Amino acid sequence: MATGSTSAQEAFTTGRLQVRGDVGVLLRHGPAMGGLTAVFAGVRAGTTY
Repeated sequence: MATGSTSAQEAFTTGRLQVRGDVGVLLRHGPAMGGLTAVFAGVRAGTTY
């Protein structure tokens, strides 16, 4: 996820990302969370992994 090669949704559905709490709230805010991809693109571009 940090490099942008895997989405949070893919990691969640394959079991590589686990969440606690109310998953319904997370799902309701999915579109807002999806917008973070563009926000962090610059950070990923300037980060060495």
